[in-house]
Amino acid sequence: MKTAKLEKLIKFKKQWEVEGIEWREVKLEKIIIEKPRYGLTAKSKNKGKYLYLRITDINNKGKINDDSFKFVDIDKKEKSKYEIKKGDLLLARSGSVGNFFIADKDYPDWVYASYLIRFRLDSTKILPAFIKYILISGRFQRWVEYRKRIGAQPNINAKEFSNFKIPIPFRNGKPDLETQKKIVEYIETNFSKIDKILEKKKEALKQLDELWESALEQAFKPKDGEEWREVMLGDRNFFHIETGATPKTPIKKYWKNGTIKWATPKDLGRKIGRYLLDTERKISKDGLDSCSTTLIPKGSILISTRAPIGHISILGDDMCFNQGCKGLVIKSNQIVSEFVYYELLTKIEFMKTLGSGPTFEELSKNKVATIKIPLPFRNNQPDLEKQKEIANYLDSVYEKIQILKEKKQKQIIQLGEMRESILDEAFNHSELVP
Repeated sequence: MKTAKLEKLIKFKKQWEVEGIEWREVKLEKIIIEKPRYGLTAKSKNKGKYLYLRITDINNKGKINDDSFKFVDIDKKEKSKYEIKKGDLLLARSGSVGNFFIADKDYPDWVYASYLIRFRLDSTKILPAFIKYILISGRFQRWVEYRKRIGAQPNINAKEFSNFKIPIPFRNGKPDLETQKKIVEYIETNFSKIDKILEKKKEALKQLDELWESALEQAFKPKDGEEWREVMLGDRNFFHIETGATPKTPIKKYWKNGTIKWATPKDLGRKIGRYLLDTERKISKDGLDSCSTTLIPKGSILISTRAPIGHISILGDDMCFNQGCKGLVIKSNQIVSEFVYYELLTKIEFMKTLGSGPTFEELSKNKVATIKIPLPFRNNQPDLEKQKEIANYLDSVYEKIQILKEKKQKQIIQLGEMRESILDEAFNHSELVP
């Protein structure tokens, strides 16, 4: 669906554009009824008297992440300082700066944590839903990004937030709540239409993912009369597993003018398709010789085995890699790289269950060696032709599914852009009076 067709589904009729409305930019500090208050510093627990709302519990869409709530035990007097009432705006001042929550009702059993700031809005000047959409908009998000980059650490304090300018419609010299209400209705009506389309696009993406999973599963099921054997990745008849390392970063000659591609889990995570063709960083011959990283040949398979476990790529060139990966060198006269790559895609969740470690989960070389893959055999030898047949079939299915997915993903991006254009229509006014 092209952008033009998408736009036909959305009404851009601005019912609030009537005579007598004047737009003004008003600082946040002018529409609150008491001084901003920083949140409570306390030790949280899994159970307690009051729910303890933290920066990790809110996002930049004004929504609550309710899967990891913590609690605190404090007395009523202390609790009264940090209570959350209907219309209260809570803004994250550090970490996920700009994330927010606006209370849609009184929360008598909630308090908020120290990295949140409470702004108690004046209900005679602004509607909570009206300011919510301003905070969701690119206007506020761009302001936050600019302010964050002024200092060394991402942090915006109460004074800085208080200076954020909000476009507000006025009538007869006063904030016009009726016009605010109409704008909110306009946004919500159009967002609802977009969300319905988005839901269908996301469902289509889910179905494409399920189709791919089904294709993978079916491809590795032996047909009648075929012989398949389980082979461990540690079987030296077919594979050799290599580990990686990092040259000392302060030593310039290990990195300066480097030409040897040096892969990390980050490189694997951002590549598109089956092959890793290039890396963000490269090392020199001195760097390669200085540590235990191994240069492995094109066609080998690289697996990220920590942070995170499970990114997989076929190397499109000779490469070495860091300690976050394991390299699977393949005997090409016995095994087809693409066949093993696709088979390993079905093992990702299993790989994650093998990970262990005190700080972060890691998949050891020994654990990688225990992973088994089914391999077709003919005349007591790995069947190269069958491997190529399966790999070619999956290549074809993958490419067709990717084309469809990219189309759906592009439409989802367009729908997101349309949401932003609706907010721009509502809040960007050339006649704004500061």
